[in-house]
Amino acid sequence: MLRVIAATPEIALHRVRELYRGWQQADEAVSIEAREYMLKETPSHVTGLEGRNFAWAPNISDYVSQGGRTLVVMGELHFVGENSVPRLLERAGTSVIRVA
Repeated sequence: MLRVIAATPEIALHRVRELYRGWQQADEAVSIEAREYMLKETPSHVTGLEGRNFAWAPNISDYVSQGGRTLVVMGELHFVGENSVPRLLERAGTSVIRVA
C-alpha cells in the first residue's frame, strides 16, 4: 500500500479527499470504489482488512450483548463490502445504526 501511495502521491491525496467527502455525505458508493481500487492495487491489504472484520465482529457483538449502547469507531473501509463489520454483525442478529 505504501508503495502505491509513494509512487502516486497526488492520486493518493485525491482518493483520501474523496473518501472523506463520501464519509461526510454518507455516500457508500465512494467507499466501495475506494475498496475496489485497493483490491486491484493491493489485494493483500483487503484480505487483511476483512480478516480484522471477522476478528472484531464477535467481540463487538459481545459488548453489545451486555446491554446499553455501544459505539464502534474504525476506518471507513471496514464499513463497506460483503464482509464489512456492519454486515457481519447484522448476519449475527445485531442491529447496526450508522452515526456520522
